[in-house]
Amino acid sequence: FPTGNSGGDADHYLRHGALIAERFVIKFDVSSIPASSTVTGTTLTGYCSLNGANADKQADLYQILRNWVEAEVTWTAWSSGNNWTTVGAESTGNDRSATSVANVADGAFDAGAAEDWVFNGDGLTLVQGWVSGGINNYGVLCKQAEGDDVAYVGVASSDNGAAGNRPKLTVVY
Repeated sequence: FPTGNSGGDADHYLRHGALIAERFVIKFDVSSIPASSTVTGTTLTGYCSLNGANADKQADLYQILRNWVEAEVTWTAWSSGNNWTTVGAESTGNDRSATSVANVADGAFDAGAAEDWVFNGDGLTLVQGWVSGGINNYGVLCKQAEGDDVAYVGVASSDNGAAGNRPKLTVVY
């Protein structure tokens, strides 16, 4: 996993264990929203394709601070030749923000159902910055706060064969 890229996979996985951790990065193009708009709400909807035993833990979104490249991003690097400060984009202030911008609560993931990450005040400020151009849109990191090495949650990716299961960002303005 450390140097493998899963950008073209149908699903991305969340796992938070002592030996195995999985998380993913995602970004959306918001350039069709007028820069002068005021963002009043944002939700990232993801389809839960798999929920293993004891995997149903809180999952948070964090602002990414690096301009990662989808075909090149890995556990160790945000693009070819450019390593994360700490593997897994774990360095706050360098790779990602320290503050969660949205979360899915503990116990909320249901296999075969869509789950919503509703952006909090920090998240709305982030999306407003993307829209106005004041903050670089490098997307968000999705990671679990707790878990184990065995259990994981699958979330459909933008390459999922079922178009209706692909992630969707809804911005209200």
